[in-house]
Amino acid sequence: MAGRGTDIILGGNIEFQIRKQLYTLLVFYKNQIPQNSSKSIFVLLNNFSELPQKFISVLDSLIVDEEFLRLSDTEILKILNESDQIQSPKYMYECSIKFLINQLLIYRKKNQKLDNLVVKNLGGLYIIGTERNDSRRIDNQLRGRCGRQGDPGLSRFFLSLDDKLLRLFGGPKIQDFMQNQFLDDSPLESKFLTKSLDSAQKRIEEADYDGRKYLFDYDEILNKQRNVVYYERRQILESKSVRDKVLAYGEQVISEIFNEIKNKKIQTSQALFLIENFLGTNLVVNLFSKFNLKFLDIDTIELKTYLFQEFWLCYQSKIIELEVRQPGIILALERTLILLYIDISWKEHLQKMSLLRDAVGWRGYGQRNPLFEYKDDAYELFQNRSQITRHLIIYDLIRSSML
Repeated sequence: MAGRGTDIILGGNIEFQIRKQLYTLLVFYKNQIPQNSSKSIFVLLNNFSELPQKFISVLDSLIVDEEFLRLSDTEILKILNESDQIQSPKYMYECSIKFLINQLLIYRKKNQKLDNLVVKNLGGLYIIGTERNDSRRIDNQLRGRCGRQGDPGLSRFFLSLDDKLLRLFGGPKIQDFMQNQFLDDSPLESKFLTKSLDSAQKRIEEADYDGRKYLFDYDEILNKQRNVVYYERRQILESKSVRDKVLAYGEQVISEIFNEIKNKKIQTSQALFLIENFLGTNLVVNLFSKFNLKFLDIDTIELKTYLFQEFWLCYQSKIIELEVRQPGIILALERTLILLYIDISWKEHLQKMSLLRDAVGWRGYGQRNPLFEYKDDAYELFQNRSQITRHLIIYDLIRSSML
């Protein structure tokens, strides 16, 4: 069966035949007798007695060309396959190869017309199918091979009741029909069998379509997340400075920690440990315990403002520290850290999504829609991925140093 984009030419495709023949000829003479010019001419005259003398002369000069002899067999094959794309040859051997191909085309076209006429008179291409595919489109493509470009041809399919299509999707009517027929091994032809096969193929195509549509809904969820991540990476790569992005990450992290503290109602010591561990410095609010003050009783806006200022001071001190040692290094460090942790977290997120996709199928036994469960859990995983990424970027950036 011909591949996509390739038509079967009755009588053979002379272009492929010529390239194969010329490749075999060139490789043989290049490797066997590159120096014996008189012997090569003698052999060529025997093989191509009907070709013009100019063809023999060009071929003989080609196999003694030093630049051509330095080519490998693979390079020769590449030149032959790409000869049509060579508009202005750079080397003499390229010009010679193009001339040889054109001369062989003229010579072979005469014989190819005769072969084409003989095959057409015999009935053209005869396609024999040993089974029916699950898709009618594949069978129609196979049938179409025998009638390309208006050429004659026939197609015929031979099937058995043991084929998967008939055995799994044919139904009991097929078996009942066969039991009422002859018991010998003679082949049967019936419109009923053809209609049953078409009906079975149609059911399979509908089932495959439903499966692809179901998988598309899952892939669309991950594709939306992928677009968000790629858009974020593109912004970072195209921006001159990512300092605004770092400051936004820091404020988001502080807000997330603060909201977690307020929601969980944790103790003051634990709250201070989380914030000081994030900023990498001691805070003035650490003195609250000496005056018996509660951390959660402070005004929310004032506390957030104070924490934002502490983060900004830590960040500015780190910029000054690194810029003194190496000017401009902080810009590269910020961009590198963001891209690094985005890539790492995205790879881990893909692994989690793959495991989640395998796990949500079991939730159908609990009368829950796996697709809805997948959407909810995928959104939560994506939010956690973004939060963890921001924490790691700020944490490493504040603690970075030059030795």
